[in-house]
Amino acid sequence: AKVQTLAALSRMQSPRFYDFAAEALRSNDPGLVNTAAQQLTLDGGPEAVRLLAATLFDSNQPVVLSNAANGLAAIGTPDARAALRKAATRSDGTRARFAAQAWWQLQGQSPGWES
Repeated sequence: AKVQTLAALSRMQSPRFYDFAAEALRSNDPGLVNTAAQQLTLDGGPEAVRLLAATLFDSNQPVVLSNAANGLAAIGTPDARAALRKAATRSDGTRARFAAQAWWQLQGQSPGWES
């Protein structure tokens, strides 16, 4: 029921969506985390970037880190890119690995990027 509620709040552009998404990202439910990250990615706005970036720096769960990093890469705004760069260069372990992978994926999809 939480997954459907999250998706419905996003579709309705409800102000409660961001609160619910933040709670979902902190949950231990992989399906809920995935849905929250997907909906935030589709939203793509500054608040979505803020939530995904905060999650990238606050979580220690690999599935959450992966979803947050990939969401930021898919959004691709300057703030999203900055969060990925910071996590890739100023973190260690799993967080840095997921951020670096998302950063390189983003760069590879950018026009004019030469590998």
